[in-house]
Amino acid sequence: MKLIKNLVAGILIGISNVIPGISGGTMAVLFNVYDQIIEALSLNFKFIKQNFWMLFLILIGIIAGIVGFSHIMNYLLATYPNQTYGGFVGVILGSLPLLLKVGKLEKVDAKAIFAFVLFLSVMVILWLMQDHQRLLVDVSQLTTTKAVALFLAASIATFTMVIPGVSGSMILVMIGYYHAIFIYTIRELVFPHLIIVISGMIFGLILGAKLISFLLKRFKDLVYASIFGLILGSLLPLLPSLEQPVSTLGTLVAMALITYYFEKLTAKKNSG
Repeated sequence: MKLIKNLVAGILIGISNVIPGISGGTMAVLFNVYDQIIEALSLNFKFIKQNFWMLFLILIGIIAGIVGFSHIMNYLLATYPNQTYGGFVGVILGSLPLLLKVGKLEKVDAKAIFAFVLFLSVMVILWLMQDHQRLLVDVSQLTTTKAVALFLAASIATFTMVIPGVSGSMILVMIGYYHAIFIYTIRELVFPHLIIVISGMIFGLILGAKLISFLLKRFKDLVYASIFGLILGSLLPLLPSLEQPVSTLGTLVAMALITYYFEKLTAKKNSG
């Protein structure tokens, strides 16, 4: 059951990272693999060796989610947007009980409350901004300046992807590089753009993971208070319209119950 959970977690993280508004970091936290991924990405080789199979299954799941499910998710979002986003909201709501247990704050003080409110406010601001900027950067003719910009955009995307609640792909939409990276470069496998994008993504992942790892070890309560704010704020761009209330709410409730049951069953297996 634990192996299946790690694979499923990886798949959902992969899917989340290519859909604007969905945070892969949130999915990692909700499936209780966030700290392990951050530790591995911060290049702790002893930890990687000890947890190789868990990390390997998560990685395979992430790759499968990005490559194998992106077309399916694009179809669902285009054909059944309300039900699909309702399903994502359900996954998050169904996982909240475990999240509150895993990230239980040892000390709730003014600093923790401030961190929660601050990062919740950041997510609200990003949500309000997301429709105001519709840039579309053309990188078909690659110059030195565009290559550097492509590297930096990929780095920013993966740096933010490791932060729960923050959608790296949404950041790319806001700065105009979503199409250039996910559609033009990755889906069409365009060289040398792909090498630049992959290099930027690896750089951003390692840098972001090292920063988060540093903060978790020294300011755990503040980090988790911030994460709670980010995750609650991340529900805003996912909220579906109620044009089809029965099917949308039905999907939301079904996914919430399935996720809650799956998490409870996994926790029971692990404790046993």
